[in-house]
Amino acid sequence: MNSSDEDENPGLARNTMTVAQLHQTLCSGAEGKEAQKLAEGAARSATKELLLAADAHGRTAAHFAARFGQDECLRSITDVLEADALRARDAYGRSPCDYAAKAGHVGCLKAVVEYGKAGLASVRPKTAKETAAHLAPANWSAVHWAAYGGHVDALDYIVSKLGVGALKVTARHDGQDMTARELALSWSTEEKGYSDGHKAAARWIKQKEAAGRK
Repeated sequence: MNSSDEDENPGLARNTMTVAQLHQTLCSGAEGKEAQKLAEGAARSATKELLLAADAHGRTAAHFAARFGQDECLRSITDVLEADALRARDAYGRSPCDYAAKAGHVGCLKAVVEYGKAGLASVRPKTAKETAAHLAPANWSAVHWAAYGGHVDALDYIVSKLGVGALKVTARHDGQDMTARELALSWSTEEKGYSDGHKAAARWIKQKEAAGRK
C-alpha cells in the first residue's frame, strides 16, 4: 500500500494491522464521524485472512461491524468474504445478523443479506458445543433477537425476507419455548416494565400475525 492508498483508505496500514486492532477500530466506529471514517478505512484495507480471524470468543470483523452498526464496513467485508463466512457463529452461537437484529441495525442486516448474499435462517439448531457450555439458547434466529431487542424496523425487514411464519417459530428462553411476540413481552417480567420499543414490537407482531390469518 502506498501513501496515496492510505490517504484514500484512512485507517491502519494493511501490513501492520492486527486482529485486535481491527476489531477495536470497528467497535469505536460508532463514536463519531472521525472514528467511523477510520473504521471504514480499516475494513477496506484489511486482508481476507484478517477479516476471517476470530477473537477468543469466535467473533470476527463481521460480528463487530454488525454489533456496532457499521453497515459501510460490512459492505466492504462482504466484498471479500463468502456467504458462509458471513453466516459464521461465535462461541455464543450468534451470527453477524443476530447481533445486527438485536441492536436494530437494519443497514447491517441488508449489508449481509443483500450485498453478502448470506440470507437469513428462520431457525437454527443448537450445536453440541453450545449445549455443553450453556452459551446460547436453542433455535434463536435473527427474528427472535429483533423481538427481544424491541426493534420494529428490524422485525419488518426480517419478516419481509422470511415470511410471517417466522414469527410463530419458538425459541428456548428461561426454560420455556417462546414465539417472537412472547420474547418481546418477556421484558415486562425481566425488567419490571418493558420499553416502548418492546411494546411496539409486540403490537407489530400481533398485527402482522392477524393480517396473515385473513
